[in-house]
Amino acid sequence: MDKILSIVIASYNVEAFLDNTLCSCIPEDEQIQGRYEVLVINDGSRDGTLSIANSYAERYPRIFRVIDKPNGGYGSVINEGIRQAHGKYFKLLDGDDWYDTQALEELVRRLGECDCDMVLTDYAVVHREGEAGRKVSICNGIRPDKIFCGEGLQALRCVWAMHGICYKTELLRGMPVSFTEHCLYTDNEYAFYGMAFVKTAIYYPICLYRYRIGREGQSMSAAVIKNHAGDMERVIRDLETFYDSLGENGNRDLINFQIARAYRGYLSFLMLLPYSGEIRRKIMVFDRGVKERHPERYEWMRNRKIHILRATGYRAYGLCRFYCKWEKKRDER
Repeated sequence: MDKILSIVIASYNVEAFLDNTLCSCIPEDEQIQGRYEVLVINDGSRDGTLSIANSYAERYPRIFRVIDKPNGGYGSVINEGIRQAHGKYFKLLDGDDWYDTQALEELVRRLGECDCDMVLTDYAVVHREGEAGRKVSICNGIRPDKIFCGEGLQALRCVWAMHGICYKTELLRGMPVSFTEHCLYTDNEYAFYGMAFVKTAIYYPICLYRYRIGREGQSMSAAVIKNHAGDMERVIRDLETFYDSLGENGNRDLINFQIARAYRGYLSFLMLLPYSGEIRRKIMVFDRGVKERHPERYEWMRNRKIHILRATGYRAYGLCRFYCKWEKKRDER
């Protein structure tokens, strides 16, 4: 590998955003430019996404490489990126999001001196280009620049979003599992699968990723959630199967806890759907099933909304749904 970092950009019908995304990956320092690569993976787009990607590859061949493939969903982009990456480290960027360019320079410099399996950074939630956004510290309570290993890896329980995660490419290639294709919400798999096999991790307080929210058609928009609830359920099943396959290998306790967080996210996901008795029953059956099969996960997934649901025998579903929607709107302001 002659690059320190491979950035894989998942690109599907993002012609309105891709120019900003790719521009954010071009630092002024030419030495830095030579130390990483950007793989723009066009996932069967039907708009001008591929044309924009090719134009950057022509102007900046040292940085950009375009991979054109049939549509296979987010998981297929990760799988292809892992196969094609030349970098020591691997990081994702969605085609409608972007990086802070100066933060990218700093990360590349730090990765040149790093040998941990997992590198964590912060990100910001934003609505549009040019905004500073709301910073999200992916590692609340974790000391910067400290290497975590052994039992210390339990500190990674606070890590959730793929936006702040960077893995060694060889670790991803060596996993006995691939990412689910033709399915939304597989960013959960990216966060958890790699985490199962890391032996060392480090956190750098660099706010790199800019995560755009509030865009129509995003995976967490109400319309997409309504049409793809089955995808979230499929990812949940895949995470459970993955955990069972670990046996005594990998960071089992860490992944067990993270699956509980995925359960909690799934219930919040259901509460964003239109109000119905069917959804209330679905929440109740799922939650009681977790209690019966995985009592430790049942306790770990508890938060304010879930506590109220359980304490009221799920009769407060409407109230919790209202609170969940209010939280989403608040985060999107």
